[in-house]
Parts: sequence; C-alpha cells; structure tokens
Amino acid sequence: FNAGKRRLTPEEERVVVDFCLESADRGFPLTHTNVYSAADQILTARLGEDHDPLGHNWVDGFINRHRDEL
Repeated sequence: FNAGKRRLTPEEERVVVDFCLESADRGFPLTHTNVYSAADQILTARLGEDHDPLGHNWVDGFINRHRDEL
C-alpha cells in the first residue's frame, strides 16, 4: 500500500540499513532519532533543505521493512 509513498530509494534505504548494522557492530546501536537523522540527511543531499520531512512513523516502517536484517 505505501510502497509508492516511500521517500528514500531502495539504494538509499540500503545505505541506512548498512549504517545501522555497522554502528551496532562497533558497539553503538542507533536510536530511532539517529536512524531518522541519517535518513533525513540523505533526503537533504538529494532534494535540498526544503524537502518535506519524513513522517512521524517513518522509522517504525523502516524497521518493519528491514526486520529480517536489523
């Protein structure tokens, strides 16, 4: 249902997944705020400062989409 509404490309989401895994492997698991910030930085790099913010539940959806990896 929401696949068409995804804000990050699959490749960009892969970057966030890898960042989460690498941080956890180094002993620094990310908070929801950290994950949101990483995704927002990617959006800002692609769309500029004036992009619409990610939704309030974006991190929960991200974790659900990648639950087999995270």
